[in-house]
Amino acid sequence: MTGGKGDLGRRVVPRLVDAGHDVMVGTRSPQPRPDGAREQPYSLDPGFELEGVLAGVEGVIHLATDPFRSRRDVAGTAGLLEAAAASGTRHLLYVSIVGIDDHPYPYYRAKAACEQLIEKGPVPWTILRATQFHSLTKTFADQFRRAPVVLFPSGIPFQPVDGDTVAERVVELVTGSPRARAEDVGGPDVLDLKTSIEQYLRATGSRKPVWPLPVLGASIRAFRSGALLTPNKAGGRSFAEWLAELSTG
Repeated sequence: MTGGKGDLGRRVVPRLVDAGHDVMVGTRSPQPRPDGAREQPYSLDPGFELEGVLAGVEGVIHLATDPFRSRRDVAGTAGLLEAAAASGTRHLLYVSIVGIDDHPYPYYRAKAACEQLIEKGPVPWTILRATQFHSLTKTFADQFRRAPVVLFPSGIPFQPVDGDTVAERVVELVTGSPRARAEDVGGPDVLDLKTSIEQYLRATGSRKPVWPLPVLGASIRAFRSGALLTPNKAGGRSFAEWLAELSTG
């Protein structure tokens, strides 16, 4: 598994272990684990010998991603596919994002390019697209933790999905046969992202205001268009339920 120490990876690993699977988590700095999974040194950077790491691995879950250096995602995915094919991997599952087709945001263009590599590649595959997690609101708010206000564009629809819902779907898919494009996963609510950040701040005891930020351009128009929503394929814990857990946790 790549990205096994990220938000989604930390949810997927114990589910796979509990289901009786031998789970290997790729990482730059392997450490002993108490959960039954094992960590293996790896890198998606050019020059690292991945084929040996993947020897005997039947299925790969590819979660590693870097929104700030998205070109590495594309090159890393290409190298992973090559190594997986050489190692005889039977199934590669990639988690992507709903609505990224033709989206001008550079990170989304990179994710779409990774999808295309996988679709045209030599390894049987499944691609699961999900909407953004509930915790995205925390990510945005934390960028302004030292500022008196949070600045964010209004009018962006947001369909947050619970990370556990996505993790359960990942486990279901990777332990089955390759499915090509799986059905998208989204949360039960369509909200305004700016309003959601305000709700998150209040739930965590902050009275910090969220001020509208004037932003123009193709990317912001695409975000506001609703392209990142999948309202007919929704479920899991609601945003309000997630907030309630934060406020009582």
